[in-house]
Amino acid sequence: MKTNGKILIGIALLFINSAACCWAQENKISDILSKAEKINSIYFETTETIAETPNFPQSFGDAIERTKIWFKKDYSRKEIMSESANAKKVIQVSLPKGVEYIYNSYSNKTEKFDWGPSFNSRFLELELKLTLLKKNKSLKVLGTETAGDKMATVLEIIYDLDGKEQKEKYWIWNDKGVPLKTETEANLAYFGMDSLKIKIVKEYKNYSFENIPESIFDIANIEEIKNSTIVTKGEDKK
Repeated sequence: MKTNGKILIGIALLFINSAACCWAQENKISDILSKAEKINSIYFETTETIAETPNFPQSFGDAIERTKIWFKKDYSRKEIMSESANAKKVIQVSLPKGVEYIYNSYSNKTEKFDWGPSFNSRFLELELKLTLLKKNKSLKVLGTETAGDKMATVLEIIYDLDGKEQKEKYWIWNDKGVPLKTETEANLAYFGMDSLKIKIVKEYKNYSFENIPESIFDIANIEEIKNSTIVTKGEDKK
């Protein structure tokens, strides 16, 4: 009986240590991610490519999409460049009170929208792909790695999308709580290719946390928008 008692105590200690370890790990990740919530002004660039996989050996070469993003409290500006799309350049500018302008180089038009005051509040969280990480039950910590010259915590989540398993890996910059890289394993079932999987790699670079002047978000200073036709509620304006 004494031996059984010792075994039970040992099992209990293992359980407690395991639970304490998980609790500490969750708190560490929460602490890292919370750093991004304190960002008031940020600029960064992203490059998105499709990587080769065993059942998808085709190489796409250059990036399929490049973006530049400026964010400051209630302001945001996003420029998307894609050589493969009809619109080689798209510019989105969001201003306080939910006013948004979207420029499309294909039509050379800028559409103006009024989405309401809360529209821009979650822009940065969505752009940094942090929404899926928060309170995600499948979140797994894979370890730490150096991404470039920055120390990062590597995370993995698995979730269901229209009945298909999706897997994402994140390299989160420990000092700032923002991603340095993401990898998404996507299923191309939508295109009638149920067994075909690809890997989309997105790299985040050239971060700057300096204060961004509001003139960056002024559409009068953005040549593409200034020289386009601005459409508001069906009315064309020059």
